[in-house]
Amino acid sequence: MNLHRLHVALVLMIGYLPAADGSLSVEAPYTVLKGVPFAITVSGQVVNVLDLRLGELSLVHGRVEFDGEVTHIHDVVVPVLGPARLEVVTQAGVGVARLYALPGLVSILPPLLAIAMALISKQVLLSLFCGIWLGATLTMGGGLNPFTGFLRTIDAYFIRALTDRDHMSIVLFTMTLGGMVGIISRSGGTQGIVEALARRASNRRTGQLATWLMGLLIFFDDYANTLLVGNTMRPFTDKLKISREKLAYLVDSTSAPIASIALASTWIGFELGLLNSSFQAFEIPGNAYVTFLSSIPYSFYSLMALLMVALLAISGRDFGPMYTAERRSIVE
Repeated sequence: MNLHRLHVALVLMIGYLPAADGSLSVEAPYTVLKGVPFAITVSGQVVNVLDLRLGELSLVHGRVEFDGEVTHIHDVVVPVLGPARLEVVTQAGVGVARLYALPGLVSILPPLLAIAMALISKQVLLSLFCGIWLGATLTMGGGLNPFTGFLRTIDAYFIRALTDRDHMSIVLFTMTLGGMVGIISRSGGTQGIVEALARRASNRRTGQLATWLMGLLIFFDDYANTLLVGNTMRPFTDKLKISREKLAYLVDSTSAPIASIALASTWIGFELGLLNSSFQAFEIPGNAYVTFLSSIPYSFYSLMALLMVALLAISGRDFGPMYTAERRSIVE
């Protein structure tokens, strides 16, 4: 077996083979969704795109961008299901790509699997991996080979994510910050803050405000906030006859909102990574952290959520099912 045949055999084994032939090279997704626009790239001296054909059907497409020997064709739509042979007809020749069209509803299967696995197994990382695996399996074309999807999950998503500098900086930042939160919790610092707040809270109003204030203090990470504040304040709020539903609202409406606007949190590491990537891609000058600080006054959801928790705690007013839950808790 020569090197070329060996390369083809390996490529076929892992399910990756550039689906193009003809005088031009066409790069297209393995899998597309019926009726959902996507983009393709044509390599070669393309003078003008004359037509896109799917069998006997001429396809509608959007704008065409020429960049030297690479041409990008946007907003291509496949109106049929199953395997498809897409021909790009140009003045320089014809390029062919083989696609596989799936129904649009298939796109929600990976997140549904991840959510279901999380509810069943209580393991977040395993559930996310299963969701990515299913998504990778679906994007490999009509074969729907689970082994190919597993290989693609490892090399295309796991390894590349870990070798990306921005992704690794987020992972290291999250691990470092999570370790610091764990040390504070293990050393009793968080419990000491809760006990100090509990001594000053003697009724339902002050108890809710204490929970709100505790949520503001644990701003490093929203998950750490939920676990620490929820578990430590639950016996305290039960004693003050604050319903579990109200506690869940207090914790949920302070954890993510405060983490998203705090000066240092796991959310901020992720946001700075996105900003840096965008600044580099579009060659925008400026500092990502300064940009984030400037955006805080416009984080309307986070600010209003935190304000609403405080207003409801001070006023003692509840609405709808929350009012029913609070009345039940008081009676019991």
